[in-house]
Amino acid sequence: MDQQLLLLIVHVVVTAITLALGLIVFFNNRKSATNIIFFILSTFILIWMVFNYFAIIHVGSSDLPWARGILFSAAFQVYLLYFFVKSFPRDRLEIKPWELTLVLTLFAGTALLATTPYVFSGMTGVAPGEIIANVEQGKLIPLYGLSMVGIIIASLIVMVQKYRHATALERKQWAFILTGFAIFFVSAVVFLFLVTNLLGTTIFVPYAPITIIPMLIGSVFAILKYRLLNVKVIAAELLTVAIWIGLLVEIVLSASLQEVVLKSLVFIVIVLFGLFLIRSVRREVYDKEQLQELTKQLNIANTELQDLNDNLQAKVDEQTKEIRAAYEVEKKARQKLEELDKAKDQFILTTQHNLRTPLTIIKGYVELVLSKKFGNFDAKVGDYINRVGQSTDRMSKLVNELLDVSQLKVGKSIFNFQPVNFRDLVVDVLNDLKSETSRKGLYIELKEDGSWPMVNVDPAKFKTALFNIFDNAMKYTEEGGITITLTYPRPKDVQLCVSDTGIGMSEETKEKLFSRLFERGVEAERISPIGRGIGLALSYNIIKAHQGNLWAESDGVNKGSRFYIELPIA
Repeated sequence: MDQQLLLLIVHVVVTAITLALGLIVFFNNRKSATNIIFFILSTFILIWMVFNYFAIIHVGSSDLPWARGILFSAAFQVYLLYFFVKSFPRDRLEIKPWELTLVLTLFAGTALLATTPYVFSGMTGVAPGEIIANVEQGKLIPLYGLSMVGIIIASLIVMVQKYRHATALERKQWAFILTGFAIFFVSAVVFLFLVTNLLGTTIFVPYAPITIIPMLIGSVFAILKYRLLNVKVIAAELLTVAIWIGLLVEIVLSASLQEVVLKSLVFIVIVLFGLFLIRSVRREVYDKEQLQELTKQLNIANTELQDLNDNLQAKVDEQTKEIRAAYEVEKKARQKLEELDKAKDQFILTTQHNLRTPLTIIKGYVELVLSKKFGNFDAKVGDYINRVGQSTDRMSKLVNELLDVSQLKVGKSIFNFQPVNFRDLVVDVLNDLKSETSRKGLYIELKEDGSWPMVNVDPAKFKTALFNIFDNAMKYTEEGGITITLTYPRPKDVQLCVSDTGIGMSEETKEKLFSRLFERGVEAERISPIGRGIGLALSYNIIKAHQGNLWAESDGVNKGSRFYIELPIA
């Protein structure tokens, strides 16, 4: 066979294989950086083969641009190979900015150097036994070679590093690439670089495309295997490519134009059929994988459902047992708390006499001394004795309030209910406070609109509740006064509003106003340091015991307060 025809067939076959493999990988995942870089690499391999072929069939000085084109496109190949191994097997290129800048700079310098006379300065003609002209090397050909070999070695180092840190599955994929790369590297360095530059012959250059095939096939297998493509899909694609290559060879070997046209039409039909075949196989494999995945999930769901059915009763029994145990623990704890609460209440009730009796005795002795039955004493001593009496009265009142609150909490009946006119209760309390309001210069306004209802209350206890509320309003009002208004919010209920112009309350103070913790606001403690906050808590419990309600409102600090008392009408 004619040598030029053989070279043409080699280039056509390798071109078809390269193009087919590049397209297969690219359309497998068009968003993957690895696939995109491999497709670009395949494209420049095609360009390199074009330069290589035309460098062969042109003899003479016109060969020089094609020869330089070989080195120019080769620079793209080896640097794209570096980016390929950096991205594989991920879908994106992970490279540091400084590294990218360095590699691109070296690539640009190498590619541009290949187009200058400093690499190939001229052609010396065709040597005996060769079919392409020999080249005259420039002064910087070693620099070009150093850059090319250096980036190939760098690619090999990246491969080895990634292989060492790869998973078991990824190592199998890297094995394909390393094997193909090793064959390519050894054959390219020995036959295309060392032989050409050391022996001065280009006898192997025309067959350079053959060295690319192992690396391409290894890379394609690694990519497709990593993407978990079915073997059936790979086999269909490779078989189709093989058929295309065979038809291309047949076209090249055609003896007449008519035969070329006929075989070209057959080739086009076969290409379309092959694409349809590959697409059908892909769809079949995809549907099969989806069915297998659904079947797997269904089997898992059935297994879990069966386990649930088998163990459901056991789980129910176990949870029931745990609930019963928790209930018994809670029941015992509640009974213990109730016993402790009863013991506390009993203690409070039994200690009333012991709390009140000493104060009553002290108060009796103070009154006896003040009556001067045991002799006269000077005014200073009398003042001290009066202070003792006043302190005793305050203490007695505090103890009585505390005991009343405790009795209400215990639930002991301490009330003597009877129908009473609501106005009479209010007026009686206001009369008790009249002297104190006059002393402070405050006004008391009782707004009356119509008759007042009868309410069913314990007069003494309820007057205590009213007194605490009125006294509280007067105590914390320094200017202005108190306004009392009667309304009927509902047909069977009466509401009394005690509004003052005093210090007001914050939201935090309102929330704790009627608690048994007896807490007061900072401003209230400033105005009345001796107050304990017990009175409002007692009033609240007394009104609640009368089936009523007590609450407070305020627009804020220093904006006054409003206390609302609601009671059912008798």
